Amino acid sequence: MRWGALLAVAAVLATSCTMQEEPGRPAELGTVSALEGRTVLRRGTSNTVIQTQTAVLAGDIVTAEGDGNARVTLSAGDLELSKGSLELPGGSAVTLRTGSLLVTAGASLQVTTGSATAGLDSGMIRIDGPTGRIGAYEARNVKLRAGDQNIELPAYWQVELTPDGRLENARPLRISAADALDRRFLQTALDTDASLANLATGFDAQFGTSTPPALVERLKAIGIGPAELAPFASIPRSNLVLALAFAEEAGESDKAETYLEALTLNTLGASWGLLAVEFGVPTDALVSRLRTEINGIPIPQPSPIAPPVTRPSRPSGSLPVPVTTPRAAAPSPSVSPSPGSTSILPLLPPDLRRIVDELYGIVQDLLDGPA
Repeated sequence: MRWGALLAVAAVLATSCTMQEEPGRPAELGTVSALEGRTVLRRGTSNTVIQTQTAVLAGDIVTAEGDGNARVTLSAGDLELSKGSLELPGGSAVTLRTGSLLVTAGASLQVTTGSATAGLDSGMIRIDGPTGRIGAYEARNVKLRAGDQNIELPAYWQVELTPDGRLENARPLRISAADALDRRFLQTALDTDASLANLATGFDAQFGTSTPPALVERLKAIGIGPAELAPFASIPRSNLVLALAFAEEAGESDKAETYLEALTLNTLGASWGLLAVEFGVPTDALVSRLRTEINGIPIPQPSPIAPPVTRPSRPSGSLPVPVTTPRAAAPSPSVSPSPGSTSILPLLPPDLRRIVDELYGIVQDLLDGPA
């Protein structure tokens, strides 16, 4: 399953110099160009302001000053540096000193920032500073190492880099319409989120925190009952119908498993638009299906107002006041993890790990079928 992809694996990608060295001269690695603002190339003790595309050698340091941006092109891929400094020690290995870096790899490429190292063979990742986050866009075999930690980061996931050099708080990639890179590479996901949000907001306004009986019956039809829904008791009810629309359009054979997987990923932080991109669900199909599902759920009608009743006048004097004993509240439903189940996402924050632990047993029961 996709949400179980963060497994501990030890791997460090090998690096090699692919360009010929001249005697007495560092290896030429590629080129640097200024995209925006002022870019400075430091070579030894000299600094050069980049005006045109310039060759970079092993040992060079590229700095995008202020709000500037620069592109470094190597044989293994492209690096877009923003508001920071990048060191080029040689080969296909680079070191991000400060700022942020967008890495597009076409061959084996290794980036070190702080005490963490990220290696990938192909695809795209972003590194938001030495103490920010490493996030994967469309990428495969992204291997991260920090001290004794070795993990593989799936596509559309992120992990935080802590000041003490640890990898923590793994979760689905957080995207935002205010982020320039997200707008550049995940505009479809952002547009999908905006389209779905309008329908979801209307649904929650109609039904509040209650689950409509018609939705309960629809979920039963794909194998989702009260036990499966219990871990999601506190989320907006619109997410339940959104996950249903998603499961219907994702094209997977097991709709119940797809439903729980999508709902879990969304609860962990993945937007519905991001999930649609990952699962290959077209925006128009998902929006249309959501509208169909919502239209199939009757809107609760207000109780009719009874006409005023003329009551006989009360006799004078005091009347006994009836005393009503309040009914005890029913206990909240809960789901216990299956015996022996453990978190398959060891870097998740504790509050999110609890959700995954609960659902892991539920999904296993669905996969195993009746005894």
